[in-house]
Amino acid sequence: MLLEHLKAAERHIALSREHIAHQREIIAHLENDGHHVAAERAAVLLALLLDTQALHEQDRERIERELAKNPERPAPVQPAAADGLTAEHCHARAHQCLAAADRTSSQEARQLWLLAAENWRFLAKRCKE
Repeated sequence: MLLEHLKAAERHIALSREHIAHQREIIAHLENDGHHVAAERAAVLLALLLDTQALHEQDRERIERELAKNPERPAPVQPAAADGLTAEHCHARAHQCLAAADRTSSQEARQLWLLAAENWRFLAKRCKE
């Protein structure tokens, strides 16, 4: 059960990184177009996304600590196809993130898209375990 929760936490981290990257792109576009008030409002949402990301990462760390307590872990379970968390799905999301990184003009957003792609590739490996 903990491994299923770990995969879910990792999926949430990857999705959060995508949302943060997209929000940083929005902020960059608003600032470049002179919409400073709208950019400030978008930054408030970004702060919430960053807080949520931190919670997801804390959740993952907690689960990993629990798993470390049990040296004889059970074999990982394959995720159900219904949850969309298959290796193929994760690889596809990684490619989408890489494409978004190539399209963005914001260096901050690019780095986040690349991190999200890395998370999806890592998660794809977990799905194969």
